[in-house]
Amino acid sequence: MKFTADYSKMTESNGNNDPIPKGTYEAKILDVIDGQPTPNGKEKIQVHLEIRDDLDTALPKTNGKQHRRQIWGDIWFKDKKDKYGYMLQPEDCLNLLKAAGYPDGTPFENTAQSLDTLVGGKAVKINIGINEYNGKKQNQIAFWDYYKTDYPMDPNQSKPVDVKESDLPF
Repeated sequence: MKFTADYSKMTESNGNNDPIPKGTYEAKILDVIDGQPTPNGKEKIQVHLEIRDDLDTALPKTNGKQHRRQIWGDIWFKDKKDKYGYMLQPEDCLNLLKAAGYPDGTPFENTAQSLDTLVGGKAVKINIGINEYNGKKQNQIAFWDYYKTDYPMDPNQSKPVDVKESDLPF
């Protein structure tokens, strides 16, 4: 397959893993992982997002420079020993559900079912912050920092094709 190298479409990472600059970005939800424990045993839900690459012209200073970079937002469960007392409640997912376009009054059997429906590239606007912990800077998205997208995804946009091993001629 022929192609022409176009370096203007590269993500500005400069070969490092610096945090995504603080700001507001348009993203799509790739996955929602329930009950991910940290090394010290705290559990969280991780929202796996990717900065959209279809908005380079519309958002040249944010999405245009950081497209296709991935980020994970955490929603924490309560730890009885934790002084902050975080506890995942269905309400903690409401900002995410509203941002993904679910109408008020949409019924869900439980929190896990509501999160499962988010998987598959739903578009949301996110506010990315930077947190410093033990001298290391990392991105952070609070559970209230999900908003309805300003740029709905085109339903006719090409979707990834699932190619099975048996489909290959070699």
